Amino acid sequence: MILQQGSSQPFAVQLSHVWVEAAIDYFPSRGAKNIKADNWIPLDASFKQYEYLDGLDVATIGGIDAEQLVQDFEASGTSNEAEGWVQGFDASIIERAQQDAQKKLEAHIEKMKDPTVGDVIGGNKIIVEAYPVITATLPMQTIIRGADFAAIPDNQQVKIGLGLKTVQSVGIINIPSYDFDDEYNLTYYPLSQWNSEKSILRFTPSTDADRQALAALIPENATSIDDLPGSLPAYGIKVTPELVLNGTVMQRGDSMNLGREVQVMYKERMEGLRGGRPMMRYNVIAGSYLHIPIMGYSVNAFRLLDTLKKSESIQSVLEKGNQSEISALTRGDIMGNLVYTGGLGYFAQLHTMNRMLSEHSQSKGRTVIGYGSYGYEPKLRQGVLAIPQAILPGGMSTNMRVIDSSITVNELSIKFAMGATSSYLESAISEQLFCNKELNPNVKPCGGISTVSGLALAQQQGQKIYTITQQNKSQLKNVIMSSEEMSNEINQAINSGGVVMLPEHAVSGSGRDAIYVYYVQNPATGFTSWKISGGLNGGILSLLSDVSDTIQVIMYWH
Repeated sequence: MILQQGSSQPFAVQLSHVWVEAAIDYFPSRGAKNIKADNWIPLDASFKQYEYLDGLDVATIGGIDAEQLVQDFEASGTSNEAEGWVQGFDASIIERAQQDAQKKLEAHIEKMKDPTVGDVIGGNKIIVEAYPVITATLPMQTIIRGADFAAIPDNQQVKIGLGLKTVQSVGIINIPSYDFDDEYNLTYYPLSQWNSEKSILRFTPSTDADRQALAALIPENATSIDDLPGSLPAYGIKVTPELVLNGTVMQRGDSMNLGREVQVMYKERMEGLRGGRPMMRYNVIAGSYLHIPIMGYSVNAFRLLDTLKKSESIQSVLEKGNQSEISALTRGDIMGNLVYTGGLGYFAQLHTMNRMLSEHSQSKGRTVIGYGSYGYEPKLRQGVLAIPQAILPGGMSTNMRVIDSSITVNELSIKFAMGATSSYLESAISEQLFCNKELNPNVKPCGGISTVSGLALAQQQGQKIYTITQQNKSQLKNVIMSSEEMSNEINQAINSGGVVMLPEHAVSGSGRDAIYVYYVQNPATGFTSWKISGGLNGGILSLLSDVSDTIQVIMYWH
């Protein structure tokens, strides 16, 4: 609460705040020697002062003439303000300027003496106050002291609700779903229990007979990728979805045929936020293998370092080729660690990039909570009435919801920038794992598609990119959409006074495999969404056939 008198300048800030007390041997050494605790002393590590660092002036060092760069870019394409579209802009103009500036920046940093991250990108640095003894009181004035708790009360904790529900509809046979009671079927957990942990959604054979049937599909004398099956039947074999946290099964769904779908349900619960945000739902094909990342405020750096070390250990085992060591590896070791690395890496980069955006902007934003899924999802071969017949090799999919907070002079600008960063990473994280020539010089060219990369691809294809509001809604007649769901969402946002950005048609594929991308800002809900076709709020990378075949078989090997 900001305190001020009339229209005068604010003179104080009053806030509710939580701190801890530690049992200290306070007398007579005031904590200098701890032998036996005799007092509870308040400690508040979050209350501290900072030195703010400006960082390097990248534009000046890189020799970027912003005005000329904008003129060159605008001259490379065509725009129509009345109809709300742009077309044919040459993104390589900006890319070349960035590359040139990066080289000059790297040369400048090399000449600096022991530069820190703060010296380069800016930020803040704690002003260390090292006292020889512990003070008896907190540095700020306490007006009112509430109740003491040995642990944070249950109703004050940030929680995450999770649930699994079988999707009843199959193919084009639509069975009504009653969603009104879904929230009561969620199980709520403390956010701290899941934050940065290895949480996996896997599908396990429901019975020994199902396990044996899956094992029989893999040839005993297989010696190469070509010997592996290119598909798995979507009938006759049942699997059970399991939500696993650090090796412990937390939830099980209903047994279902391969190729059916289970809906993963998420909902955060924060003290003081009545009702919260709408539940996030995501339909997952039985046969997928996903990390379900739950991130609060920041990524646990120790978890990230630990999983990188495990990845290096697994890679060493595979490279040595010792069959006894390789046979001891499970799909949890290989795929579990891979998708866990992807999920952690996504949020680690997101936090860092959003912080950099805030440090170099008048607008300040932070990621508060994030959750979703990252991992392998197969494709379906469908028959009459679109009934699943088999699951085919698929790709790596990213589907995230990120909840931001902002203190800003222009809230929409920082939220748009942070959303674009989130969307960019949804394809970039898979590219980093599978398409990186520095890690694997022999890798074939590959790439993912998210909303941001899809819009860039549409621009390269010469498509018109529309920005549509109520004023030019008639231009929707020039746009091809993937589904009624996409059309409804776009129209609802525009009718509510929002903004939609989308290309003329799909950016990749055709028919059922076509990929559409679009951005929606809906003031009625307060949400901005960066989506690809099918209602995904994320990105997808189609793996090369040999990698995808191998992954699909790993799913059922153990």
